[in-house]
Amino acid sequence: MDSTSLTGRAAIALAVSALALTAQATTFSVAHEFAGTDGSWPFGALTLDSAGNVYGAAYAGGTANFGTLFKFDGARLTTLYSFTGGSDGGNPEGSLLADAEGNLYGTTKVGGGGYGTVFRWDRELQPHLRTLKSFVDRAADGVSPSGGLARDADGTLYGTTFFGGNLDCATQGLGCGTVFKVAASGAFTQLHRFNGTDGYGPNATLYRVGDRLFGTTVYWGPSPAGSPYSMKAADGTSFTTVTPNGVSYNFIGGLVRDANGNLWGVAFIAGTTSMGGIYRIDPSGNYQLMHTFNGSDGAYPTGTPILDAQGMLYGTTEGAAVWGSEGSGPGGYGTVFRYDTASGTLTTLHRFTGPDGKNPVAGLVRDPQGNLYGVTAYGGANDKGVLFRVTP
Repeated sequence: MDSTSLTGRAAIALAVSALALTAQATTFSVAHEFAGTDGSWPFGALTLDSAGNVYGAAYAGGTANFGTLFKFDGARLTTLYSFTGGSDGGNPEGSLLADAEGNLYGTTKVGGGGYGTVFRWDRELQPHLRTLKSFVDRAADGVSPSGGLARDADGTLYGTTFFGGNLDCATQGLGCGTVFKVAASGAFTQLHRFNGTDGYGPNATLYRVGDRLFGTTVYWGPSPAGSPYSMKAADGTSFTTVTPNGVSYNFIGGLVRDANGNLWGVAFIAGTTSMGGIYRIDPSGNYQLMHTFNGSDGAYPTGTPILDAQGMLYGTTEGAAVWGSEGSGPGGYGTVFRYDTASGTLTTLHRFTGPDGKNPVAGLVRDPQGNLYGVTAYGGANDKGVLFRVTP
């Protein structure tokens, strides 16, 4: 065998090895550690504007300790607003939504009329923050709009309250939660009141497909503990629920749709391990658990997953295999994962250890370059959470 042949094969082998290493390389970095004055405990998912800036909300911290809105430009984090807990609301827990002009929409869990608000942060106008809806009546409005918002082409916002609505629901007068919409004109409409048999505690950001809204409840409904549901966006009619088969409980995260019309989501408790799982609902409404977390690959997913054009599902789990100081389940630090919806292969992209963050309870956002951004509720140098970046 001549030396040229050996050299050629060696070069090919080295090239293949280099490609394999490149394909497997995943980088993680802590982009910002929250210190309290700029926010504490970010629970909701981030959002991106057209320029690639990242925006989010922290549940507490700021000047009055009722939470903040912030912007990260890739190098520096800027506090945009500090909530006071008064008429402007307080404790923003859900994900933010950005429109094409860079204005932000979200909810606060408290303040306003006493039971929370829907707000808009306007990039150009002063004052920047405007309250679009103040929740004042437990039955007619609802209580604690803690999830994120969906927005349609005409500017109508759709959201949920965790409590309120039907006060006769067996929750000691708290109510089982509602679905609502706020028109661009400011008109408020309550689309649905949960009664327990159809669910209790809608918490996830709604997802709109055509003329329908899709969401999830954390408790009760057709299963012992929560279920996915859908309704007409216009008036809340044609309400349906999906009955999970097997062990699938506590649907905290929302849904996302693939190119074939399947809906994907995560269940906090699912499968034989009861450590949570990834599920799929086909266009006929059939529920199937596709992956069960076992601790070594993560446990207890809570955030809404995201899908890329190649069918890769990205998400987070709240706990992982190593027992930590947070929570009582396996781990307390969490993971970032990628799930191939075609092959069923799950890859752990990062495991949190504490100094780099604890408990990523929210989902992720993905920029045009494929970088993933997220937040952890706790951890970092001050144990008030971090903003992180992953290049898968």
